[in-house]
Amino acid sequence: MVSKPGATWEYSNSACSFVAALIEKVSGMTFEAFCDELLFEPAGMASATMIGAKGLDLTRVPRIARGVGFTGRPKEYAFAYGNQLSWGYRGCGGVRVEHGGGVLGVATHYLRHLDPDFVVALACTYEPKTQPEEIADRLARIVERQP
Repeated sequence: MVSKPGATWEYSNSACSFVAALIEKVSGMTFEAFCDELLFEPAGMASATMIGAKGLDLTRVPRIARGVGFTGRPKEYAFAYGNQLSWGYRGCGGVRVEHGGGVLGVATHYLRHLDPDFVVALACTYEPKTQPEEIADRLARIVERQP
């Protein structure tokens, strides 16, 4: 441990995967079904879902490299790591107040402000010159200045 529990915040993919596995074990549901049924639906998030969830229309997923797609991967891959989440990615990121990341030509950043309540979500299918986190912060400052 780096610090005492609750003393500091440190992101950990392994911890997020562990929580997703724990949710599956305790609930008897897949992590994706759990999130769909017990988080997204009650919150009125009708179109929110996760990679690998039933009903996800993979034709709506933007292709990387401005439409070219992945090189060295099967053509049917809509995501860099396949069309299902493996335990290398399941539970890691995507459902918190701020998170960014990237894999094989895709760069993202999600930033939610609670007061005032707004979201900045960026997804680039190319390598941007400016980091998505910096772009999201700049956009948030613009929104915060609005009356």
